[in-house]
Amino acid sequence: MTPLFCFLAFSRDIVNEPILAELQEGKRIFHRGKGIDRTEKDARIVIGKWFDGEQLQPVEEAIFITPGLLSRWLGYQNSAGTSKEEISAAWSKCYSQFSNKRMALIRLARLCTVDIQEGDTDNSANPAGLDEIKIQMRQESKEWIPISFRTVQDIQQRRPEEVLKETWDEILAKFTAWPSKPTANDLIPEIRWGKNRRVTLIAEVTKFDPGTKCDLMIIEKDRTRIIPFVYPKS
Repeated sequence: MTPLFCFLAFSRDIVNEPILAELQEGKRIFHRGKGIDRTEKDARIVIGKWFDGEQLQPVEEAIFITPGLLSRWLGYQNSAGTSKEEISAAWSKCYSQFSNKRMALIRLARLCTVDIQEGDTDNSANPAGLDEIKIQMRQESKEWIPISFRTVQDIQQRRPEEVLKETWDEILAKFTAWPSKPTANDLIPEIRWGKNRRVTLIAEVTKFDPGTKCDLMIIEKDRTRIIPFVYPKS
């Protein structure tokens, strides 16, 4: 059983225009033939990995949606064929929704173990462990700050890959004019099928300065985790 945690936060102010240097960097990443995941840079923190039967893949991660990341991502999308008009519209929508907030997309999951020899999954996941969730943040060694959130997607499937296939931007596209293909699954409160489960939450989080040492506390029904991290610089 492996948990999945994907955390997306607007950690710095979203200004009214993309950051030109970061926009150009996103374009360079595309023209070097790299995947769009390279635009994440220091905004992505790998927290844990899950064995898929062949290799370990990062499934626990924190991705902070900073102005730098937004700019790099849009630059990449622009070079990949998204029009400047769509890029402008996406940024304007993000600015109008998030310029005065620190929002987060939080994804938690329980995944069954995959057998190395046969590739079959067992029933070791405990999907009920996500029935009760609390989230807190703090600067290192300071008081914890409770984080409010609401559930926007709750899916259970028979196999782990069925709850891992959607990327953060596909979920984000449901709430903004983000130029990515929206997830095929509508934001349904609850789907029950199988032992593998993913819960997606929209949360408003606390702002900390770039480079600040912080902690994130995830309290689930059957355990508590404290994850140290550093706020991204761009």
